[in-house]
Amino acid sequence: MGLKPEDFTRTIEGLKAFSCPSDNPHPHRVNEEMSVVALGELPYEYSYGIAYPTLLGSHRRTTIFHGDAHLDKDASSQVLHADGLWIVLWNFRASYVDDPGCPWNYPYNYSNTVGFFHGRYKVANLACRDGSIKSVNYGEDASGINTNEIFFWERGESIDQYGWSP
Repeated sequence: MGLKPEDFTRTIEGLKAFSCPSDNPHPHRVNEEMSVVALGELPYEYSYGIAYPTLLGSHRRTTIFHGDAHLDKDASSQVLHADGLWIVLWNFRASYVDDPGCPWNYPYNYSNTVGFFHGRYKVANLACRDGSIKSVNYGEDASGINTNEIFFWERGESIDQYGWSP
């Protein structure tokens, strides 16, 4: 049976709950392509996503397939969730910011999951594991992101990282 997109969207006094007004267009072109091509489903209107590493860190069962669960000691720098184009966030690579016409999976299937919707479509808001909120400016080719200060998997990770280093 499955859930329908309307199960995730609610309208309260004329405003869509769970959606940020600046997250336009909705659904984003990248989200539509990911949904249809990768899953063969209708696109959902994602406004935020959860970071895959922190999602894994809470489930012992996943360690069998993905190695040791990893929640970094620095909860104030590890991303828990953020503005998103997809329900699961893997890394900071957002090629669509520099090239709005790029394919959803450029350069990798794990790219283009964070939604840079603010500040002329170059800024994303991220919530860290300690509850703090940070804004990150993508810059050009991710030059505005310092993964020594904020990261998904581990401090100093590659912008394109999609798993833990061995």
